[in-house]
Amino acid sequence: MIRYPEIQEYLKKRLVNDKQQRYVNVSGSSLEDALKQASIELSLPIKRIEYEVLDPGSKGMLGMGKKPCLILAYPAAVEVNEESVAIAESDFDIAFEMSKSRDGKVFIRRNADGVYMKISEPEGDGVKVTEKMAMDEVVRRDIIGPDKQMISKLVK
Repeated sequence: MIRYPEIQEYLKKRLVNDKQQRYVNVSGSSLEDALKQASIELSLPIKRIEYEVLDPGSKGMLGMGKKPCLILAYPAAVEVNEESVAIAESDFDIAFEMSKSRDGKVFIRRNADGVYMKISEPEGDGVKVTEKMAMDEVVRRDIIGPDKQMISKLVK
């Protein structure tokens, strides 16, 4: 039997977890409109938002059966890397590339038919993705019951 203090403790943990997570469910007549709305609600530019399409919506037929596009949007985990942007001096017509080194990255995408993971290779002196880094991303995205053997194979 579950006791009242146990329920209180569980709800306190969920409250702390919910405060740490920033996400919004938004809708719009199109994906672009939904992303604009998410940008407003999260106070972030669209470039810094990751999203999952919950329902792509439909235009309907002759205005009948129209459904809005629904997305779950949250702040992107990776900030825009300004070092890899080429700097151009218009007065001298000189372009510099700051760095050719780039760390490997973990990309996770959720669809109705499953969860997909992509591991990018490092460039130059960049750091290779480790199994721990991949699992941390899985935990951050709240994916339940990941296949650890498959993740290990992907990382190697």
